[in-house]
Amino acid sequence: MYPAFKRIKFPTKSFLTLLSIILVFYSSSFFGQYITFFLFDLILSIYLFSLFKNKWSFLFLLHPVIVFVISLGFEIRFEEIGVGWTYINTYDFFMNPSDNIHNISDNFLLIGLQSTYIGVIPFLWLPNFIFSTKLGALTYFYSFSLWNLFCAISFVKVSQSINSISNKFLFLLTLFFVLSPMSLEINNSIHRYHLLIIGILLFFVSWVNLNKENPSKKYLSFLILIVSVILIALSKFVLLISMLVFVFLDFFLKKNIKLFKKLSSGILYIIFFVILLSIYIIGFDILPEQYLYSDFVKGPINIFTQAPVIGYFVRILYSTLSPFPFLNFDQWDLYGGNEMFLIIHFFSCIIVLWLIISVFVNLKKLLLLKYEYRISVLMILAITLSLSFSAVGHNVYLSPAIPFLSIILINKKYLCNIFYPLAIIIFAEIVLFIT
Repeated sequence: MYPAFKRIKFPTKSFLTLLSIILVFYSSSFFGQYITFFLFDLILSIYLFSLFKNKWSFLFLLHPVIVFVISLGFEIRFEEIGVGWTYINTYDFFMNPSDNIHNISDNFLLIGLQSTYIGVIPFLWLPNFIFSTKLGALTYFYSFSLWNLFCAISFVKVSQSINSISNKFLFLLTLFFVLSPMSLEINNSIHRYHLLIIGILLFFVSWVNLNKENPSKKYLSFLILIVSVILIALSKFVLLISMLVFVFLDFFLKKNIKLFKKLSSGILYIIFFVILLSIYIIGFDILPEQYLYSDFVKGPINIFTQAPVIGYFVRILYSTLSPFPFLNFDQWDLYGGNEMFLIIHFFSCIIVLWLIISVFVNLKKLLLLKYEYRISVLMILAITLSLSFSAVGHNVYLSPAIPFLSIILINKKYLCNIFYPLAIIIFAEIVLFIT
């Protein structure tokens, strides 16, 4: 069945997928909210599966099952977890602007403040559009997970249309976007990062294509680049600075690639630390105050989070492990009481830390790989550098870099010993337990 479905041409696949969605939509009153969204998820998962000729693409078919199993653990309504009310207010603002803007002088100010949360509108709008009855406690969660899947499919289709990167790399980027433990974990509450991540992914594939010697569909790639910038700006404007850092690092490396090959790893790390320190100093000098966070915890730990260079690595560690520690875990409010997310988080910590350590230990070797691989490393560096100016201890801030860590799985020989991430986690547990 699956091989036969994969042989169907794209227009036919799209037509069958659309037809299936329409049929479920018009039968939604019969199926009810939860089954309707499960069927939507199943349809899109099958479609995403069909877009790849890869022996592991069947993993996408697990998405609706995983989402359903996770949903069983919630103890409160999904939109009541964390700062969900902020996003609900944003939805109400754009759906009923006349009720929220009381005078014309407030107009542009309120729109400016709310526009950065615009990425939540599609999945909040969809269930309200389909159903006129009161939404169930988990309906937004199912819609949220469906939105993640839709963003991934959109990214795949656009990337395949310009033939920018290899299918193997595209598959791994998509798999990490949809099914990596951290991607699943950050869906524990409403957030705006799906639109941001697809914006960064589109920026990446369009940039790769535009930098080929003979790029195909050059104008389309340029248009995609512009759209990606808009998506990033709408989601988190300050991340545009990370994209500028990415462009700078790419030009710097290409211009000095011959010299770079001759450098020892030690010299490379010194250069990296100098660039890191320069960005840190310049960033604190030019960034608006509202984008800078200096408060996390009081005491000696705060010294490490705020220190140049060292603070960069400490912040990556906190973003990877947060919420932490695992022993005597008492932050269930972040997960809506859902214990399954703690299990997912544990695996997320190990995998992400394992891949990040592998990147930094093999930095020079990875930067000497072919273009699409090495600039994925540059993208990781550019995104993680933004952590130097953000609040500490939020794993969602690290999530845009997660898909690019998949580069290590293509080059498995650069995977470090798994003992290192496990040792760091155990050491962190002991330190926090003692303090």
